[in-house]
Amino acid sequence: MKAFRIYIPVLILIMGNTGRPAESTILLDHIRVVVQNQKRSRIEYHRRVRVNDERGKALGRVTIAENRFVRAGRLQAAVYDTSGRLIRQLRHKEVRHYAGAPGLRMYSDVRYRYFDIGAMTVPYIIDYRYRLTLKSLLLLPCWEPETRFDVKEACYELVFHEPIACLFYPSGEYVEPVTQTPRRMIWQLSDLTRQPDEYRARPEDLGKIRLWVIPEQFQLQNTRGRLTSWSEFGNWYRSLIEPWPQPGAGPADWPQMETSEPIQDFIARVFAQIQRETRYIGMEFGLYNWKPHASSVVWRNRYGDCKDLSNLVVAIFRNAGVIAYPALVRTRDRGMLDTAVTAQQFNHMVVYIPAAGAAYWLDPTDDFVTPADCPYWIEGCQALVLFDDTARFIRIPASLPSQNHSSMTTRLTVDTTGTVTAVGRLTATGNVAQALRRELIPVDRTKQERRLLEYLSEGLSDLRLDRYAIINGESPGEPLIIDFTIRAGCYANVTRNRLLISPHLNRGFRFPGEQPNRRRTGVCYPYAFSQTDTLDWTIPPVYETEAIIARDSLITPFGEYRTAIHDHEGSLRVCRQFHLIRPEIDRTDYSAYHAFAVQVEKTDQRRMVFRRKAEVYN
Repeated sequence: MKAFRIYIPVLILIMGNTGRPAESTILLDHIRVVVQNQKRSRIEYHRRVRVNDERGKALGRVTIAENRFVRAGRLQAAVYDTSGRLIRQLRHKEVRHYAGAPGLRMYSDVRYRYFDIGAMTVPYIIDYRYRLTLKSLLLLPCWEPETRFDVKEACYELVFHEPIACLFYPSGEYVEPVTQTPRRMIWQLSDLTRQPDEYRARPEDLGKIRLWVIPEQFQLQNTRGRLTSWSEFGNWYRSLIEPWPQPGAGPADWPQMETSEPIQDFIARVFAQIQRETRYIGMEFGLYNWKPHASSVVWRNRYGDCKDLSNLVVAIFRNAGVIAYPALVRTRDRGMLDTAVTAQQFNHMVVYIPAAGAAYWLDPTDDFVTPADCPYWIEGCQALVLFDDTARFIRIPASLPSQNHSSMTTRLTVDTTGTVTAVGRLTATGNVAQALRRELIPVDRTKQERRLLEYLSEGLSDLRLDRYAIINGESPGEPLIIDFTIRAGCYANVTRNRLLISPHLNRGFRFPGEQPNRRRTGVCYPYAFSQTDTLDWTIPPVYETEAIIARDSLITPFGEYRTAIHDHEGSLRVCRQFHLIRPEIDRTDYSAYHAFAVQVEKTDQRRMVFRRKAEVYN
């Protein structure tokens, strides 16, 4: 492989003028897209980085994905010292090739090339490049120049070998091209600050600059589509789906609605059967990375990915005379979908049923929800519903705090060494119950016990789980109940004549968020939730109360928090309520939210103080 000596003098000038950066930096990130014709394009990647620390070594670990529509080639890489002297070049045998079926996939046509290049000691320079050939203009990527590292220079070059009608969508901050001709456009940026690594950052806030280049028309294998509107995109995607059976014409063993059966009961019965009898397993290759397998095949196999299972559910309902539609979604962890950009932004499919005066959003890949719920990863997201004659966005409703409720009722006994024994019951509904079920139900007893202990021991040390029982673990329509007995050594702080106790066990709110003057993103929790706890503390009789704040209350647009402490049948009862009303907070509201969250955390951490009685102490 050839070394890139032509670039090194420029590199020396850059580093000589600026000195050694404090952290690893991407010196050059150049992407050149060459659109050859309506069917084919290529992307040339060139990146040069300066590695100054251990974190920066990740920049030398490069993974390139290929499949039937994407082919990689012309891979070159080399390492230099900071004076420009070649240390070594990447050899062919250092590039590893392996097939990929990540996650719950039985088969995928994705293949990977991977290499890891660097030097023994920092600092050093890595320079590498490779080319991807795309067999469809649908696959043209979005330019997102911001990364987890500072970028000295980023460049996006677009070249057309022949006239191709394209749409240009800047998302976020607009960047003017520095060069613009009918056949060539160049966008260039310098001194980009790395993406913020902040507590519960909103995904869409991590990158402020995006540029979409979208062809008005595209071909994918033997299909053709248009991206001039979402309705046109929906027409193309709908053409990939094999026609659903007419009512009553489906397989004989498909569920049928019984006479006088309420439609909501039928929806619940079918959804429960799909959850019980099918599994999420992908068979993704070629066009089937987009196209669902035939519903009859998925039913026979009893497995499929999100689009296979969703298509099956739509077919079953339509066979029974219930109108249902597939809906494309971008899950919340990927950031909110930009509805102004008619590009392939989706990574999930669900089912939309407008029935019985309500709307149902069914995700058949999730075994722990009911038709009345939907998983938190699609709450509040825009879904492109593929109606019979058009496609239209509908926002999936977000759940209320009261729907995602957890309560803990616990009796706690403290001994004179500070050890606490707690006998309690945790009851959870909605997304809180779903999350616990996903963690606890699919695993064996050993893992289940470890995960439950981790959940109950958040913020605690020296904890032992003596007993537990899970009730309604496999009944998503019922509240999840966990009875437990735990013992926490050294939980209370014991001094010569004082006993100090944090009253809320492990349920205290924690917010390690940045100070408002340093925060760059909004806040994103998975869902709104509420907590109601009642803890009855039995204190050793040799102690008496010295300092307790009997009541606190905080009410804001973001959430509500209340605590109360009082005597109750010989024990000290601690009541706590916390409601997170707004799971998403804009950056402009962060300062006010930060003040609320910090105050809740401080109040939760405030301890009850007990003094050893004088006659005992003396």
